[in-house]
Amino acid sequence: MAKTNKSILRIKYQNIRNEIRDKNEKSNLICEKILNNEIYKKSNVIAVYRNLPSETDTTKLIEEALKQGKTVALPRVVESNIIKFYKIENLENFEISDLGIEEPPISEENFIPKESIDLIIVPAVSFDLEKNRLG
Repeated sequence: MAKTNKSILRIKYQNIRNEIRDKNEKSNLICEKILNNEIYKKSNVIAVYRNLPSETDTTKLIEEALKQGKTVALPRVVESNIIKFYKIENLENFEISDLGIEEPPISEENFIPKESIDLIIVPAVSFDLEKNRLG
């Protein structure tokens, strides 16, 4: 898919997402589906994102995972689009990225290697028919 087509589609689907009503209710339903999923239940280390206002709210998911004793890691862009994951203990003390995203502070003792993550929850605007992520 050409970059211009991808950009046009991303904007189209972002606009559709921005028009969703009852976002809190729908976010809660999505989080409940994840929390009841067998893959989630079997996972000890999960990586999840802190949402932007237009995205599915992941607060409930993070809080529940922490209550259940799971290791919760959040992504952080560290350099030239390299993403590393860092363990969090609660929903406090985040740093705000240039894109306005809450990221965990960089800490070597809280670094979680990608290989140790059992489940990654990824934000997406849409997917194509080949299951490629669009933004």
